[in-house]
Amino acid sequence: MQQYQLKTAFREGLSELFSEHFEVFLEEKGIPERYLPNDTLSRIVERQYDSGVDEFLNETKQIVDEDNYRVIVQDFLFENYDPDFMTLKFEESPSIDLEDVIEKLQQEVVLHLVNTEPYGNVSRDFWQSKVRQLQEIKTLARYAEGEDLFEFVETNAPEWQEQDED
Repeated sequence: MQQYQLKTAFREGLSELFSEHFEVFLEEKGIPERYLPNDTLSRIVERQYDSGVDEFLNETKQIVDEDNYRVIVQDFLFENYDPDFMTLKFEESPSIDLEDVIEKLQQEVVLHLVNTEPYGNVSRDFWQSKVRQLQEIKTLARYAEGEDLFEFVETNAPEWQEQDED
């Protein structure tokens, strides 16, 4: 059995496993993937590969052959990479900066407000001050899509009409 085959199978298994859980993680947190760097998942997988490939090879080299190596990889991943561990790795990742995501979402909400009538008649500063008060990613993501702006305004800025710049 070639070592590169084992390494390749391990990397592919990690990638598949982390990809599945990444989607769940993003959904649970309410993070739109487009607000993260494009290579976020690949960086996390690469970091896990680098830290786990030697252990994998050491634990499995005596029992692996051409017929069973894929099963061995899956068993190793199942035993060593549970959902809680993967969630922790996503949360620890420098590629997933929740403060940056919140800031980008807030900017998007402000953009929608200033470009939507009649809210566009109010100053950007007013909307920024109101939007900055929101820190919940799921709520911000919904508003950043341009959905429920009326709800945002009624809940967070009922006095908006008094700010009308006209």
